[in-house]
Amino acid sequence: MPELRGAKGSTVFVEPSHDTPLVWLSVIVRTGSAHDPVDQEGFWRHAFELARRGTRSRSREALDEALDRLGASFDSLTARDYSGFSGLCLVDNLDDYIALAAEVLSEPRFGEDEHERLIRESLHYLDEVRDDDSDVAMRFFNRHVAPGYAYARTSLGTEDSLNGLGCAALAKGFSSSVSAGRLIIGLAGDIDETRALEVSARLTANLDAGSPGTDSPIKTPEELPPSRVILVDKPKRTQSQIMLGHLAPTYGSRDYTALLPVEAAFGGMFSSRMMQEIRVKRGWSYGAYCRMSKARSNYWLRMTLAPSQEQTAPALQLIADLYRKLADEGVHGDELDFAKRFLSGQTAFQLDTARRRLGAAMEPALLGSPAGFIADLPKNLAALRDDEAWAATQRWIRPDKLCTVIVSTASALRSALEDLDLGPIEVVGYDSY
Repeated sequence: MPELRGAKGSTVFVEPSHDTPLVWLSVIVRTGSAHDPVDQEGFWRHAFELARRGTRSRSREALDEALDRLGASFDSLTARDYSGFSGLCLVDNLDDYIALAAEVLSEPRFGEDEHERLIRESLHYLDEVRDDDSDVAMRFFNRHVAPGYAYARTSLGTEDSLNGLGCAALAKGFSSSVSAGRLIIGLAGDIDETRALEVSARLTANLDAGSPGTDSPIKTPEELPPSRVILVDKPKRTQSQIMLGHLAPTYGSRDYTALLPVEAAFGGMFSSRMMQEIRVKRGWSYGAYCRMSKARSNYWLRMTLAPSQEQTAPALQLIADLYRKLADEGVHGDELDFAKRFLSGQTAFQLDTARRRLGAAMEPALLGSPAGFIADLPKNLAALRDDEAWAATQRWIRPDKLCTVIVSTASALRSALEDLDLGPIEVVGYDSY
């Protein structure tokens, strides 16, 4: 699906599918949590959520009621590389729906009352995150895996950063970010290109034209610290949530494609090495996975598992040994071919609905990946040579750079972890960040 040039320089993607009388809408700008101002983590998440909470002519309650009357949804979203809104409506209600969306884009209220309420809600949500051990593991892993990196910062924020956000600064930031030339508009469902361009004109009618702007570069760390362990102390745990990994290739790059079957063979399938050794043979964790994530710059390769406290040390030792073997020997021959076939088969599920096809088509604009990256993945994997996968393995599989985060009770684990060769251990409180 080629991108279209919409009104006032906006970018438009459309994926027609007339099976159901529904239209999905995404309105995105390439400003995400990685671009939060220094010491203001949570800025863009808060700004876009606050913009959704009322306009100059409608209170939050009135806006919610208008959407409910249409049987529609319109929600804010914030990722590492972008922010915006997404939602769904009946095609018969599209005109009224777009009028509401345009109102949010061009006339957000940014009321002090909603700003203060949102801060309280976000602080409560932070408490909920701290209640979930897997969320805690992710929060601390992101923070410590690449210290100082823009992607390492929390998108939710901290108590200090949330309480320091000012309503006027949020409104100014939103207004400067949301101009017509910066909008990336996606539409899927019961709609065609002509109608999609009409929608872009209505969404941008009251916005400054602006310009596409230039991406604020996300500078990848030149060097990462050697392997280390972050033991996140949480009382009365009987199970450990473990996440370990390091930087990975940029999404859509040649090395990313070359490393995909290596990742799948190691921890991306039920028959993968991690799953077989940790779950099937030993029953140490229900799941044991390895995943690379999507971002515009280098993001993470992460391994996850959740053994009992008693099995944490031996499980970590086994994972470390398996990962060193992967670095030393790689994945070759039949094992590599099997992983390539698995990934090629999975591609169909990433493109099986209009909404997913739209998401895949928008990825180049949002993440900088090559056009058609997902659709072309089967043929690119088929053409991938054994030596290319091995070269990517040698460049990116780094057992000497592993950041290991363990959420558990420190007093029950510290001595056992000291016997492992995983690097120095730092103990932090689960509610310290």
